Amino acid sequence: MSWMDKITIGITWHLRDRDLGQCLESCERFAPGVRVISHACPKGNLSIGRNELVDKIRTPFYFMLEEDMRLSVETDMGLMMRISESAELAGVSGVLHERGRRAIAGQFRHRKKLGVSLMPIQTVSWTLRGEPYVQCDCISNWGLFRTGALREVRWDPRMALQEHYEYFWRLSQAGYRSAVCLSGVSHHKSRPTEEYRIDRKRASREYKSMERSLMGGFRVARNLDVLETLEKSKAGPIRRRQTRIPDSGRPARRRTRRPRPQERE
Repeated sequence: MSWMDKITIGITWHLRDRDLGQCLESCERFAPGVRVISHACPKGNLSIGRNELVDKIRTPFYFMLEEDMRLSVETDMGLMMRISESAELAGVSGVLHERGRRAIAGQFRHRKKLGVSLMPIQTVSWTLRGEPYVQCDCISNWGLFRTGALREVRWDPRMALQEHYEYFWRLSQAGYRSAVCLSGVSHHKSRPTEEYRIDRKRASREYKSMERSLMGGFRVARNLDVLETLEKSKAGPIRRRQTRIPDSGRPARRRTRRPRPQERE
């Protein structure tokens, strides 16, 4: 079974048919042969839509997208799967192209008086091929996820919007870790319809403070971008592991220290 047979691309969408069509076109172009499922979110509730979509997945991995995202030449699902399998990770995200390039990674810290904080993390790991990634608790809301982990930890249906941090907080509390690598997608913000604007405003008012109340207070550090760290880490450990092999193919001759003048007889 190839890696393509293990993945289903799942797209959640709401009232943006044109964006959905463009997202589907990018999947056909940059991930041919990978199964694609699109699912409309009931009443714009993203959490319910994702839960229903996960129930439809029959493959071990689910590539999560929203209708305003596009696959590109930088989307490397094979790389993301290697990273996920090498460290038994719940999800692997990457670089998001949106007015620049960024790769978000954070780790949660819980304090009784301050509640939950999302802090930066810059610790780099490598696959056996020397591909860098950063293990963390929280990543962007797209990427390659293990279907089993998403079925075990469901999205809270009360969180129609702003479900991102609250969900990854509960995922980390269940013992799951995620990662960020150099695979990428692009984000296209199109002009929404009036119906979409009204629906989003209603949902924002209704769920604006729920995330903070559920987590007992929540703070996010300013800079969670690890893109520069990942790019500087390309092939880093390979150079340190390389050993010099003599041209003749015979073992290198051990060098002996010459005795100093005072040591000579």
